Amino acid sequence: MRLLLYVIIVLNIISLMSFNDAKAGTLPLKDRVWILSKTYQAVSLYFAHWGSASYGPEKADSVFQVFISKAIQAEDRSAFTHLTREYMALLQNSHTSYTDFEEYRIALPLGFEWMYFDDEWVVVESRILGLRVGDVVDSIDGVTVESLYQKLKPSVCASSESARRGSFKGWALSTYLSESFTMTLRDHRGDSKTVLINRNSLDERVDSNMTTGSWIKNPDVAYIKIPSFAKQEHAEDAVNMVDKYKDASSLIIDVRGNPGGNAPSMLTAALMDQPYRRFSESTPISIALFRYYAESSGPWWGKFRDSHMMWGSSFTSPDNTLFRGKLIILIDRKTGSAAEDFVVSFKDNKRALIIGENSFGSSGQPYSYQFGDIGSISIGTKRVYLPDGSPFEGVGITPDITIIPTRNNLYEDYDPVLGRAMEEAGM
Repeated sequence: MRLLLYVIIVLNIISLMSFNDAKAGTLPLKDRVWILSKTYQAVSLYFAHWGSASYGPEKADSVFQVFISKAIQAEDRSAFTHLTREYMALLQNSHTSYTDFEEYRIALPLGFEWMYFDDEWVVVESRILGLRVGDVVDSIDGVTVESLYQKLKPSVCASSESARRGSFKGWALSTYLSESFTMTLRDHRGDSKTVLINRNSLDERVDSNMTTGSWIKNPDVAYIKIPSFAKQEHAEDAVNMVDKYKDASSLIIDVRGNPGGNAPSMLTAALMDQPYRRFSESTPISIALFRYYAESSGPWWGKFRDSHMMWGSSFTSPDNTLFRGKLIILIDRKTGSAAEDFVVSFKDNKRALIIGENSFGSSGQPYSYQFGDIGSISIGTKRVYLPDGSPFEGVGITPDITIIPTRNNLYEDYDPVLGRAMEEAGM
């Protein structure tokens, strides 16, 4: 905290100076120090995941001193952003990150998405002619994807290596790749091909976050796909569809690829027909005397360095149940945050059969602070555990039946996870 006081004093001095003539692409020193000091303060007060960070709280000052000397000198805004992300990524938590608003304002669409499995980067979505779902991406502009990943990995915030590779998309690529670039790929026959991508000619991604539903076999088996819980209406639409299909004998809920948003309590209640509980939780306790003990040299006092208040999850009785038939939930490595909040209760009390692969493994309420129109930070303030107290962060929710789609499944446009769900539903 002494370092923080020093930084704040520097900030107050610098704030008296004018940087109105800052060049485009730079960030005034007063803004850089503001961001750095507030970030250090927030991490010190609110960060809940020291157990999984790459260093402990006792080294927080020394790590920050190395970082701040570089970041203060980084007049180039992009360099400062990446340095700040690298600092946050050392904490190894998916809910702890730095966002530069300017990057999002100027970012060009990529036109594709890939996924890492079987030691290869495989295209899973594409809006580009010649880039087919199932193709393996070997290199971009002559650089292997693995080399590219290793280069940018230090600035990717995630709770595990699996989650880090799964998060290697979006801004991580968008801010690095040029307006046009060449991809070298292998098709399903193993033949090599190249595709030139001009990002200026790509349309923005159409919003695909709408909840959808349909009968697979009327009136026995229904299917609801929920790509996101970012908006309240996504969960509300899902509840309305549960009501629509409430007389089905089996209902399949698909939250694969759902990155979270707001915990869908109403949807959980609509599907539950037995008592259920949620994650157990803990959060840091910042007490002045504990901090003194933590920095003292007495025996056992180090235990005060990362003090937490923890509480278990009590059972909730079912209320407003709409569907009482067989429930099947589909998850994958992209099912995260609030989507995991949704799944965990059904896994714990076995109300549903869970099919797919381990979920993302990160949930928690981040502390957020916005630096005007420059950017914002998020700090994971809550550590969660499975209802029985076992680890969750970086682990995820394990399905009852594990099925991981293969590259051939993508080429054949066959969904083995949904196929198994239909079998379990009696089809």
